[in-house]
Amino acid sequence: MHDILKYFQSINLLEGLIPSKEEGGLSTILHLHKLFCFAIMWSLGALLELNSRDKLEAFIRARDNKLELPEISPGTNQMMYEFYVTDYGKKKY
Repeated sequence: MHDILKYFQSINLLEGLIPSKEEGGLSTILHLHKLFCFAIMWSLGALLELNSRDKLEAFIRARDNKLELPEISPGTNQMMYEFYVTDYGKKKY
């Protein structure tokens, strides 16, 4: 039952992030992909400590290169959790 709650949390977060038709809706399918990645990363990482989030991010990046994750310059201390998706589907720091 506990795993099901993680899925519901991801879905609820994604539903809240998708702009309504009155707000202009999604700008592109890529916008939806970025929002999906944002919802997944926060659903899984919200309760983790910083060092555990770092490990989760490394795990995700090593396993799947098809996700629309933020590009982070090597040598910085940035994490994917420091980015958000704008109303137009852009990633911002």
